Amino acid sequence: NPDVIIIGSGTPDQVEALEADSAWTGVKAVQDGAVYANPSGVFPWDRYSGEEALQVLWAAKALNPDTFSDIDMVKEIKKFHDLFYGFDMTDDQAQMMLAGEKPAYPPADKAGRTRVGRCFLQLRDQTGDACRTRADSVA
Repeated sequence: NPDVIIIGSGTPDQVEALEADSAWTGVKAVQDGAVYANPSGVFPWDRYSGEEALQVLWAAKALNPDTFSDIDMVKEIKKFHDLFYGFDMTDDQAQMMLAGEKPAYPPADKAGRTRVGRCFLQLRDQTGDACRTRADSVA
């Protein structure tokens, strides 16, 4: 009988559906309102990606809000995306991620990759620091 349920790659609709499902009404996490949608950004945070580092902060804050009251997840998300993807994320985009919704990233290039995706590929392939350049934009 779990105290907490985190729906991997979840959305607020999935949380509501689980909480409304009579098969789950006897579960402590549902009774206590401790069902969460896992955030998602460039990749779902519960998968093997760099953004998984944000999951640790998010889970700490979600599960122990008093202990981790100093963590500002919007600020952390924005700082992470600037540092690792060279992307200036808005507060609204960060809030969308926290809600389990994919934010709207910049337009895709001819290969279907967004600037964020290209930066990730460059970092993954260790081809340099081109994505840290503010001038690197989608034409």
